[in-house]
Formats: sequence, structure tokens, C-alpha cells
Amino acid sequence: MNIIWLLFSFQGRIGRLAFLGALIVMIVASLAFTLGTAAYMGAPLPPKSPEDFRALAQARSQLLIPNLLWMAFLYWIHFAISAKRLHDIGRSGWLNLKIFLAFAGAGFVAGIGMGMHVDAVIMVGGGLVVLVGLYALWIALLQFFKRGDEDANDYGDPPGAGGKTQMERVVRVFDASPTPAPHLAALAAGGGGFGKRRA
Repeated sequence: MNIIWLLFSFQGRIGRLAFLGALIVMIVASLAFTLGTAAYMGAPLPPKSPEDFRALAQARSQLLIPNLLWMAFLYWIHFAISAKRLHDIGRSGWLNLKIFLAFAGAGFVAGIGMGMHVDAVIMVGGGLVVLVGLYALWIALLQFFKRGDEDANDYGDPPGAGGKTQMERVVRVFDASPTPAPHLAALAAGGGGFGKRRA
């Protein structure tokens, strides 16, 4: 598997293991960056007291631009691997952006309510945040646990199919004949609906 494609491309499909592996790499890289910047700024590591955590936060705030660039880099990777995993279960990768924008909108409503000191607006914004959060949790659970489409769907062939998918195409062409060769019929057994999205 091409690591550049895995981490940066929005095209194609990946399975659950590749998705989990990429997430673990992101978490480790994020932790290493945080510890590296803290050590560079002289913050106490590991933080053990509230003062240590404040010193760590202050150290990170002093490197605002590198931290923002790093966050943008990580968000890109997260959206890329998440889009490919959504493709694998037959959903659009744009769902990530919709959830992100819904969170931003709900938080904006809640923020306006707090700024205006209007409890009703705060409650509406908070309720929207909870609803979007529950939906995001549901999508995350699907990404972690739902099996991908076995056949090709609108987003490409199954992960790791490669030559097998090409062989299935050949086998199914021969299988459509009235008297297929026995070994081709055996290979084609159990396969159906190639190229269609599963319901």
C-alpha cells in the first residue's frame, strides 16, 4: 500500500485495519510533536501538577503558527483516511465535512447565546452540539466496525482486490455462457453483483 496515497489522497477505499493503523500513526505523531515542542520550550515533562499543565499550555501557545500548521496537517490526514474508509462502506467522504460544519454551526449558535446571555439560544446550540455529536459517534462506530462492501462500489474496487477483481471479471464473463468450463464455474461460485453497491 502506498503510504502517500493512504495518508493524503481522498480517492479509493481502505479497510478497517488500514484505517485503525493510520489513526494510531496520527496519535503517536501528535503526541511526539506535543512532547517535542514542550521540551523545546522547557515545559516540565511529564506534567504532574496544575502548574505543569499551565506551563505546557503556555509553551504551546508561544509556538502558535507551527501548532496551527501541524493541526491543519493532521486534519488533512484524518479527513483523507476517513473519506476512504467511508467509501469502503458505500458512503460519501463529504460526510466528514458536513459533520465538521454542523459542529461549527452548532458551536457558533451556542457561542452567540453565551455572548447575548440568552439561555434559550444556549440550550438550542447545546442541543444541536449533542445531536451532531451523537451522529458523529454513529459514523465513527460504522468506520471502526462495519465491514466494507465486498464488491466494487461507486468509489472503486475493494481494498486489496487487485488481480483477484480482474479474475472475477473474466470468470463472470465465462460464467454467463450456457456451459462454462468446470474450473471457471467453481471459481465463480458464490460471487454475484459485481460492480454494484450492496444495500
